[in-house]
Formats: sequence, structure tokens, C-alpha cells
Amino acid sequence: MTSKAAAWLANERTSRNLSLRELARLTNLTHTTISDAERNKASPETWKILAEHFKTPTVTVLTWAGFLEAIPTKDELIDQIDNDLSQMSPAGRKVAARLIRSLLESQ
Repeated sequence: MTSKAAAWLANERTSRNLSLRELARLTNLTHTTISDAERNKASPETWKILAEHFKTPTVTVLTWAGFLEAIPTKDELIDQIDNDLSQMSPAGRKVAARLIRSLLESQ
């Protein structure tokens, strides 16, 4: 299965008309390492080098490659919490509200 990172890399490389060997030379990686990355078989260190080369945030590329968990948007979090709360009893919702308030107060 191709990851978003692998697809991004292939797109970045081909849109610049770079061969595997040319990109390898520019990044001080091997052409086999580049090829492996395009098949999502790369280390976080390789993704970091490639992200920096193509001026893309490293966190974004590492997330696409599956090394970091994506940070949900505010709306996604609200939907998830709403769903969780809807499955709780009224007493459970009351406890959850107290926990959230105590977390906010401790910041």
C-alpha cells in the first residue's frame, strides 16, 4: 500500500524531472533509498532529509509516512467527544464535564 508520503515523494521528484539518481545526489542518499521511500520503506531520518530538501514540514511528512499520529482538527475532536458523550449515562456525562473543567483549571 502506498502512503501519502510515498505518493508525495514520487510527485515531487517527477514534477521536477528528477531521476532517482539525481535526487539521491542532491540529498546525499542512495538511489535505492529513494526508491524504497517511494514504496514507503524508509526510516524517519530519510523522510526528514527529503522533507527538508523539498521544503515541506518534517512533521507533515512523518505523519504521512505513518511515524506520527495525525493531530485531529478541532471539529474532528468535537465530533468525537460528542459521540463519546452521547453513549454515556447522564451521571457519566457529569463526571466527564467535571474532568474537563479540572483540566482547564490546571492549565
